Amino acid sequence: ALAMAMPPECAKRRVQLDDVQARAWLRGESIETCGERGWTLVLWKGMPLGWGKVSEGTLKNHLPKGLRRTEKA
Repeated sequence: ALAMAMPPECAKRRVQLDDVQARAWLRGESIETCGERGWTLVLWKGMPLGWGKVSEGTLKNHLPKGLRRTEKA
């Protein structure tokens, strides 16, 4: 809820996903990234999707399992 309530500019670290990456991330998959390590606000077209954690070049999904999309579309 915090990710969607605050302006994205307030987050210290942000990553913008394209359409394909956003779909994968919403399914609970990790995304390769070159961002700075730590908690990161995940955005799609400027809209916040939630929080992820960057570690060793990977953005790990931290969406609760109940909010993840299960279809492959």
